Amino acid sequence: MSKVTLDRAGCVVIPKNLRDELRLSPGDTLDVTVQSDEIKLRPRRSSSALQKKQGVWVFSTGKPMTSDETAETLRDLREQRDRKNLWETKSNLSSTLPFRSPRSMSSTRTTSRASIYSSAAKKLTPAAACTA
Repeated sequence: MSKVTLDRAGCVVIPKNLRDELRLSPGDTLDVTVQSDEIKLRPRRSSSALQKKQGVWVFSTGKPMTSDETAETLRDLREQRDRKNLWETKSNLSSTLPFRSPRSMSSTRTTSRASIYSSAAKKLTPAAACTA
């Protein structure tokens, strides 16, 4: 148990070792509850590990990550993003392509949807796929 003192403004300083243990940093939000004669402070955590700090997206898990873990996590996130972007591209293409009946397809030359999807995927570069 730690002892803290209330100053004139009503501020309390949470000891450094507790801030480190709870991964608290300046600007974090705490929920305050009162139960009988106790005051409880609980850190309000975001549901996402990806947070914007000072204009930059930061992935924070609360514990230090090795460079291998970082690389693997980034690879997984990028693959998920690329799959999502490719799916959205396919959905957009399928909604804009005209419908042709099987009879009309035999008499006129048409491009298959699969070839359009693959050509769209080739044009999709990681920089162009980034939506953040």
